[in-house]
Amino acid sequence: MRTSQYLVLGVATLLLTWRVPCPSPAAADEGPVVEVGDLRPTAADLKAEFAYLPPPVLQRLRNDDNAARIFAVDWYARALFAKAAKEDGLLAKSPGLVAAATSRERDLIATQYLRQTEGEFRVTNEEAEQFRKMEPEVCREPGRVHFARIGVITGKKAASDEAELAGKRFADIQKRIAAGEDFGKIADEASDYSSKAAGGDMGWMEIEKVRESPHGEAILKLAVGEVSQPLDTGQGKVVYKILAREDAHDLPAAECRERVDKLLTQKYRKETFLRRVDELAARFKASLNLDAFIAAVRAVPLQEGWERTYQSEEVW
Repeated sequence: MRTSQYLVLGVATLLLTWRVPCPSPAAADEGPVVEVGDLRPTAADLKAEFAYLPPPVLQRLRNDDNAARIFAVDWYARALFAKAAKEDGLLAKSPGLVAAATSRERDLIATQYLRQTEGEFRVTNEEAEQFRKMEPEVCREPGRVHFARIGVITGKKAASDEAELAGKRFADIQKRIAAGEDFGKIADEASDYSSKAAGGDMGWMEIEKVRESPHGEAILKLAVGEVSQPLDTGQGKVVYKILAREDAHDLPAAECRERVDKLLTQKYRKETFLRRVDELAARFKASLNLDAFIAAVRAVPLQEGWERTYQSEEVW
C-alpha cells in the first residue's frame, strides 16, 4: 500500500511501516520539501547540503530504501528539535549554539534539546529482572572461536602457468606446516589473504556466524591447535587453525545487569525520540515530503572512480 506523499505527524508509525515509493524528481521542484517554521528547503537546497556526504553513504542511500527513509526522517526530526530548542529558550541559555546553521550544527542542538527534555531514566531492579526473564538470551554469551588462516589466491581466469605457480606455493605452505613451523610466521610470509592481526589472525567470531560461512563446518570440527585440511575457495586454497574456543555461557550477574540497563535505556530514548518528533510536528504544523526528500538525496552526483578511493575492508 502506498502512503500519502506529504506526511504530517505519524513519524513513529512511519518508521515502522512505510515503504519508500519511487520518488518523482519533478514533484520535488514544486516548492519546499520540508517545512519547519522558517526552515523551508527546496530539493536544490537539500541536494547542495547533502553533497558533503561520503560517497559510500550516498551510494547506500541510493540503493537501500530503508536507509533512505530513516535518513530523511532523522533529518526532519533534528530540524524539529532545533526549532523547539530556539523557541523553548535553550539557545538563550547556551549562547554557543546560537550560530548553529548547518545540518551538523542542528544535530548538536537537537541532541542537547532532547537530553534536557527527556528527563533522567533509571532502570529499577524489578524492570531489569522482568526484562531478563522475558529475554534470557540477553545475558547469555554465545559460543565463539578464535582462528587464523593461510591461503593462496588464484584468479578465476589465471593462465595455466599462474595456476601451477599458485599450486606450488600452497604445497610449500603445507610442507612448512607439516614440519612444525610456526603457523603465524608462515601466514605473514606466504599468505595472500588479509587478516585482522598479524599471523593470519582473524580474531574471535561467534560460532553461529562461523557456521554460516563457506568453510564453517570444517572450521568448527577442529580442536584447539589443530590445522584444517586444504579447503577449496573457488579461487585458490586455504587452511585454518583454531587458536582458542569458548563455549556459550551465562554472564555474571553484574555484567548481565549492565547489559540490561543499557538495552532498556536505549529503548526508552528511542521511544522518547519518536514521541517528541510527533509532538513537535503537531506543534509547528510541520510537514515532510518524503518522496521529494529522498529524490533530492539520490540526485547528489557521485564522483567518477570514487570506489577506488573508498575501498571496503574485507570481512572474511
